[in-house]
Amino acid sequence: MKQSEEARQHAFAGKMRAALEGRWIVGGTPPYGYNLDPQTKMLVINEEEAQVVRMMYQWLTEGGLSIWQIQKRLNGLDFPTKFARLGKAKRNSGCWWSYSNIY
Repeated sequence: MKQSEEARQHAFAGKMRAALEGRWIVGGTPPYGYNLDPQTKMLVINEEEAQVVRMMYQWLTEGGLSIWQIQKRLNGLDFPTKFARLGKAKRNSGCWWSYSNIY
C-alpha cells in the first residue's frame, strides 16, 4: 500500500475514533446551542442559546411557523446568531438570522 493511502486511512481512523468518543471533529464554530469544551473537545449545551433553539422548535411544531417566519421573528426580537455573539458577524441588510442559520 502506498504511503499516502496509509496516511489517509490513518487520518480517517483517527477522525472516526474521535467522533465515536463524541468529540467535535468538524472544526470551526460549534452549532447554535452548543459550546466547545476546550479540554475534552466535546460539545456542551449553552443554556442561553439552547432556550432560543427550544423556542424555534416550539414555533415550528406548535405554532406552525415556516423557517422564513421564524427568521423574521428572531431578527425582530434581536436574538443574535452565534457569529454575532462572538463578534464575527457582519450585519448585512439588517438581517442576522438567515434560512441556513435555522434550517
